[in-house]
Order: sequence, then structure tokens, then C-alpha cells
Amino acid sequence: MHTGRAKLLVAALAMGALTACTSTVQTTSGAAYIRDYQAPTQGPATKFRAKIREAALVEPTLRFPARIGLARVEGGRLTVVPAKDADAWLKTKEKLGSRFGEFVAISPLIAALASGDVGQPKPKRRYWRQPADLDGLIQRIRLGAARQHVDAVLIYEVIGKKRQSGTALNLADLTIIGAYLFPSRVIKAQGLASALLVDVRNGYPYGTALAVAKDGGLAPTVWSNEGAILLEQRAKEEAVKLLTRDVEKMMTKLYTELPRQKARH
Repeated sequence: MHTGRAKLLVAALAMGALTACTSTVQTTSGAAYIRDYQAPTQGPATKFRAKIREAALVEPTLRFPARIGLARVEGGRLTVVPAKDADAWLKTKEKLGSRFGEFVAISPLIAALASGDVGQPKPKRRYWRQPADLDGLIQRIRLGAARQHVDAVLIYEVIGKKRQSGTALNLADLTIIGAYLFPSRVIKAQGLASALLVDVRNGYPYGTALAVAKDGGLAPTVWSNEGAILLEQRAKEEAVKLLTRDVEKMMTKLYTELPRQKARH
């Protein structure tokens, strides 16, 4: 019963969301980047500079229409794309049109299966509360994306935070009746969603996007924990919606800058 009341309270008292977003694209050539680069043949920096050259030697191969994977990360793990996220991405796909191709959700189970088949070690964890290491996670996602035959994968991470603080009305916390009558605790939530579009085959980074959504409201202490959770979830959902808009801009810009050659499957 409290959950239903909390939802109504949050809907009635929540303040307007504050938002921020940004995106970047990359279509430069690795060969052109190191054209005039001469690696040293001796010295302590030789090996590292050779790695710099190796890292730079990557070319953009993405062609539209393409199969773009959607890999959702939360808490350091690849997760299933929830329904509201899927709806937001579907709307983005409809706006972009068939010339861009399609979005394909990357399955955590398929990623695990592909990683096991090729002998990829599981992502390391220092202790149970820490998320998986980033390098192992990205490799696992790319392997899962490769198994699903996508051209590039959009790895997007969602983070939510909530904070509670007392207000001048917190004396009402002293009685159950007062707690239900007076909003007595300020709840603030923030959702952050960031994304990286990377080539599955060679790891070329095509672009990044970032969106932040803030939401806040008043809730009685009796409902404050539920209200905070609801606000945090809503802030994350709003951040993903904002992220899809930035990704739409990023994809549109990539479409104009990358060669328009039909992808082969």
C-alpha cells in the first residue's frame, strides 16, 4: 500500500527535471595519424611508443545501414535492456529511419556463452561490492556482439544516486499521523547515462554521448525510502531518454561523415 501512495506522492510533489547532455564523434584515419610518425629503434621508450603506434593503427569501417548493438551496463555488469529503455531506443530508431539500420540488444547470456567458448576469462572483482574490471567487461561485450553479428556496439552505462535531507517540517516525524500529513524530507535523485559507440571487429571508437538528469521532491519520512528509490529510478530513465537524443545526433553526424557504402552481412 505504501508503494502506491509513494508513487502518487512523487508524481504530485516532484520538481521539474534538470538536464544536461553532450556528444562527440570520431571518423579520423589511423594510417593518416601516424603517417609522419617514426618510432625510435632504441631506448627505454621504444616498446611503449610501439604500442602507441599499434593503438593508433585502426580505421573506421562502419557503413550504414548497420546492425548496432545495445549493451546496457549497470553496477559494472552487462544487463538486460529494460522495457522503458527499449521503448526509448525504438523511438530513436524510428526517428533515424531505415537508412541507419537497426538496434540489436546484446544478451548477457549470449555474451557469457561466447566468452566461454573462446576461453575469455571472467571479469575480475576485488571483492563482492566492487564492479567488474572495465577492460574485461568491454571485451566480454564485444565477444557477445560478435556472436550476434553486429557491426558496432553502443555500450551505455546507467548510474543513479539519491540523497535525503531533513527540512523544517521534520518535527512531524515524531508522530505517525504527522508523518503522513506533512512532507518532511527532501529527496534528490540524479541519473547519469554515458555511451560509447565502438566497432566490434577492430575497436574503433566512433563517438561518445553523456546525459544527466536530476529530479527532486518532498516525501514523508514514512515513504522517504520508497520515494527516494522511485525518484532515483525515474532519474535514470530520464537520463537514458536524454542519452537517446544525443545518440541520435551522434549517429546523424556519423552518417554525413562516414562513407555511405552499404554494410555487408
